[in-house]
Amino acid sequence: MLCGPRGARTPEPVFSALLDTCVLVPSVKRDVLLEVAERMVYRPLWSSEILSELGRAIHTIRSRKSGDLQVTEAYVRRLTTQMAVAFPDALVVKWNVWWTPSSCPT
Repeated sequence: MLCGPRGARTPEPVFSALLDTCVLVPSVKRDVLLEVAERMVYRPLWSSEILSELGRAIHTIRSRKSGDLQVTEAYVRRLTTQMAVAFPDALVVKWNVWWTPSSCPT
């Protein structure tokens, strides 16, 4: 159990879920998933590779809309910083030790 607002007990997340770029890029989907995680329904996970891909995807999308590169870079930095602050234990490291392409069913 974790302490919530005013010392109230809140349950720990029951499971963890890896959030890949495909669910982090659409802003509405990302916001919903992170709001649910904030309520301790699950523990979100991502890797530095996923965050890098997220930044590249946002750059690509915004460049198509003729967005300002500096504004986009600031947005990506702010977004990833907020995610890191809200979920400090979400970053998975050394994940590639556990996964190889040959371990996936074909």
